[in-house]
Amino acid sequence: MEIEIWITLGILAAAILLFVTEWLRVDVVAFCVVVSLILFNVLTVDEALAGFSNPAVLTIAALFIVGGATLRTGLAANIGRRILRVGGTSPLRLTFVMMFAVALMSSFLSDTGTVALLLPAVLVLAHEVKLPPSKLLIPLSYGALLGGAITLIGTTPNLIVSELLGEYGFEPFGFFSFTPIGLLLLLFGIGFMLTIGRRMLPERWGKIEGQPVDNPAELIDIYRLPGDLFHLRVRRTSGLRGLTLQDSGFREEYGVNVLEVQRRLEPRPVQTLGTMIGSQDPPSIERETLLPLPDLLLELDDILIVQGEIARVTKASSRWRLGARPVNTEEDNHLITKEVGIAEVLLPPRSNLVGKNIIELRFGTLHHLNV
Repeated sequence: MEIEIWITLGILAAAILLFVTEWLRVDVVAFCVVVSLILFNVLTVDEALAGFSNPAVLTIAALFIVGGATLRTGLAANIGRRILRVGGTSPLRLTFVMMFAVALMSSFLSDTGTVALLLPAVLVLAHEVKLPPSKLLIPLSYGALLGGAITLIGTTPNLIVSELLGEYGFEPFGFFSFTPIGLLLLLFGIGFMLTIGRRMLPERWGKIEGQPVDNPAELIDIYRLPGDLFHLRVRRTSGLRGLTLQDSGFREEYGVNVLEVQRRLEPRPVQTLGTMIGSQDPPSIERETLLPLPDLLLELDDILIVQGEIARVTKASSRWRLGARPVNTEEDNHLITKEVGIAEVLLPPRSNLVGKNIIELRFGTLHHLNV
């Protein structure tokens, strides 16, 4: 039995080292500990896996699911806004309201999960009232810990101890068994933080690093622009005259994206002898830019700015008898002007655009942007 003790202590020491150094993720370390205990015959497979069927473990897992739902549904952000609305800009009042709200949440969720949920909201609060984040983050942590002592499910040790009491024949703790002493601890903790504790809080202004964003010129290189941009002109002989963009099937049949349509502001002059039908416009011709809406009727001399592989663009232009030419490299500066630009947008998990298509959202009509 002595060798198993030393093996267990060695595994425990290695786990502590990995937890402190963070060389491996916490969940990976915990999994390796269980596997190591099985491999060295310290525990049988049934003993090692028995914890996964423990009601306390399942309850803790369920609390994390509830916490995740609180974050995804925006409830945590709403709580942060309510705290700011009630607490105002007074540091004392804001600290009191925040600690009380955090304690209330952590008494029904896990204290660790509550801190993780409200951490972004508290950072926003600190920015709004121009307070050092440390003045609110430390009260946030202590408020969650004190709130965890109010109910049975507020903190993990409460559940584990209650489960052990039941296994050894004693009466388990009730849901509100900790509430009287927990409330006293909470009131004392808040009072201490508002009087003595606030003078001990450090003033640390966190330096928040912004997410690196590619500038428009870099995005042009990433998406091979203008290498896959083309001008398609609607000629007199083109079958697109009088049809809508939706009828053209550029996207559905050929995989070509129409980014914009340029239309002459003045009618085409009568062709004289010696002029070529479909010749390029002189530089002085003014054009207006139209959004590529599905019901847009195409007219003679419309220029379609399209994006796609050269083989697909060639196939589409041949089908509809369109004049085609690539966007010249000299026209790079026209892609980024004071009126026109390019950006890469990432949808967050709570975006109301998730699960919808561009046509359903009327994205171009409402925002005047082309995807």
